[in-house]
Amino acid sequence: MIRESRSIPQAGQVFRFHGFTFEVVKRVRNRISQIKILPPPVRPEDPWKDPEI
Repeated sequence: MIRESRSIPQAGQVFRFHGFTFEVVKRVRNRISQIKILPPPVRPEDPWKDPEI
């Protein structure tokens, strides 16, 4: 996260990296102490694609 933001992020900052979403939940001084990580969104199947039989 520090590499992507090029600084120590503040609480509440959100970053997206390789499809994942990272949110800094808590920061104590110069240490990130809690992060929320969300997976990439699920893409719905192509409605025009024939289902496999």
